[in-house]
Amino acid sequence: MHTIRQYLAAVPQLQRHWSERLNCSLAEDVVLGAALLGASMASDPEALLLYSTTDPVRLARTLALLNDPPWNASEAIAFEAFWRPPAAISFSP
Repeated sequence: MHTIRQYLAAVPQLQRHWSERLNCSLAEDVVLGAALLGASMASDPEALLLYSTTDPVRLARTLALLNDPPWNASEAIAFEAFWRPPAAISFSP
């Protein structure tokens, strides 16, 4: 999350763009984390995701966002495609 946080902070227009598309403020770490989890869940509902925090307030806020997301599934999938690097491509001569 640190890398995408830095990238969005360095390109405010991009942060604004995705915040508007996802209907939430990606400037907030908790919201960004929930959006990344939600995007992964929307993109691959069968995948196993691991999440860890020692902050009960962060956990509660993350779960609230995931249980009632401000984004729709298609926007979440588009966000996931934006931030997730493509799978390695192998070329044969």
